[in-house]
Amino acid sequence: MKSQATFDVPREKKEKLIRWYGWITILLVAFTPFIILLLPRIMANTSRINALLKKSRISEESSVEGTLLGANWEMKVVDGLNLITGELEVATNGSIKQCSYLKYVGFKNAVIPEIKENSPVRLTGREEPDGKFAIRCLYDLSSGKVYTTEPSVSVY
Repeated sequence: MKSQATFDVPREKKEKLIRWYGWITILLVAFTPFIILLLPRIMANTSRINALLKKSRISEESSVEGTLLGANWEMKVVDGLNLITGELEVATNGSIKQCSYLKYVGFKNAVIPEIKENSPVRLTGREEPDGKFAIRCLYDLSSGKVYTTEPSVSVY
C-alpha cells in the first residue's frame, strides 16, 4: 500500500565528497606511474560508497502515525561518511512501534533531528522483516518540521 504524503518534503542540497581540488589530485596522479597502483583503489572506494548510499535509500510503502515516546540519536563515522542513526518508539492505537532512522550526511549538514518526546509524529517508510519500521520521512506534526533519510552526500 503506497501512502500519499500530505507534507512537502524539502530537497536538501547534497554535499559532494570529491571537490574540485580532489579532481585535480586525481588528474595529476593519472599522469604519473602511480596510476597503476592508485586508480583501482580509488574506483573501488567510489563504487563501495555509491553502493552504500544506494542501499540506504528507503521506499515509501506505508505510514505510521502516533505519539513519540522516546528517541535515541547517535552520530558516528562509518567508512568515512557521517551517519545519523536513531531508534524511536512510537505509540500507535494502543501498541508501541519500534522504528529506525538512518541517514548519511556530509560534514556541513550533519544535523540530528530536533524532536521532543510526546510530540505527534507521522512516519513514512517500510516495514522491515525484523518487525521494525524503517523511516523514509519523519514529520513532526507539532512543529511542522520534516526530516528525511535521503542521503545528503554524493560522490560526484
